[in-house]
Amino acid sequence: MSAATVDCAACGVAQPPPTGSEEMACARCGRPLHVLVFPALWRPIAAGLPATLAVSPEEATCYNHPASVAVIPCALCGRFLCALCDIEFDGRHLCPACFPTARPSGGSATLESERVLWDSIALSTALLSCILWWASLITSFVVLFLVVRKWRTPLSLVPRSRIRFIAAAGIAVLQLMVWGLVLTVGLVSLRRL
Repeated sequence: MSAATVDCAACGVAQPPPTGSEEMACARCGRPLHVLVFPALWRPIAAGLPATLAVSPEEATCYNHPASVAVIPCALCGRFLCALCDIEFDGRHLCPACFPTARPSGGSATLESERVLWDSIALSTALLSCILWWASLITSFVVLFLVVRKWRTPLSLVPRSRIRFIAAAGIAVLQLMVWGLVLTVGLVSLRRL
């Protein structure tokens, strides 16, 4: 299948270029084809800024490309950068060497490389307290606090569901119910004595 034609899934014959998302039939075998075309197919590809070559020795040149004219200095190290090397990030212009170490200004969360996985911490604590049953009276409250407090925090850099929070809360509530039952039975048996 090329960018301009659609191949039939049954016979493999190239069909005429689609004009949009449509239902069409194969020209050879007559099988119905449902074509879904994204608008990017017809959008022209924007060209990047080319690096301009330095004409005279008085012009500032790029640190990484000595033959290219510098357009801006790096905000962190001051190296001159050409249009190819300039990385605009969080309102600053950075070189490729400084970009990985750049921290967003003003507490902006534009670039993150790691997050605390509070849902995994809550679930691990709940499961660990199942093994260490004597600590479950305290840890179940800690788990419920984590679930309530961190429910709306971003979970991970990759999409995740909140199923770990739900499982941790369920285990914690179950542990509290067991402790409530044990304490109730213990108090009733003490009153009988």
